[in-house]
Amino acid sequence: MTGTGTREESAIQLGRLMSSVESLVQTMSIIQQALSDQQGTNSRLEQQLSSTDERTSELKTLINGADGNSGLLSRLASLESKLETSSEDITRLQKSFEETRHLVLKVALLIGAGASAGTAGIQKLLAVLGG
Repeated sequence: MTGTGTREESAIQLGRLMSSVESLVQTMSIIQQALSDQQGTNSRLEQQLSSTDERTSELKTLINGADGNSGLLSRLASLESKLETSSEDITRLQKSFEETRHLVLKVALLIGAGASAGTAGIQKLLAVLGG
């Protein structure tokens, strides 16, 4: 019985060992699948990162220009400067118009005072220039 008992115990231990090996093989298979999935995820993330880096580089080039000085920021600064210059020019033109208008009104009044025959023309001129 000792020989039979030992064989039974060995068979039980062998069965347990085989069960453990099968469980280990399944676990290894699960781990291998998880690693494969993770590699796929890492690959997609690397592609997205590369794409993001390219877009970032393109945006920097657009903003700063290829030479670092001719991009949108430079153009916006140039437009702002031109706008300020145009505003100053308009202000000078308005001032010049007002000065010319006053001068024409003075001349018209002098002419009107000197020649009563041309009053209709003077009144029209005053109406146009006076508002």
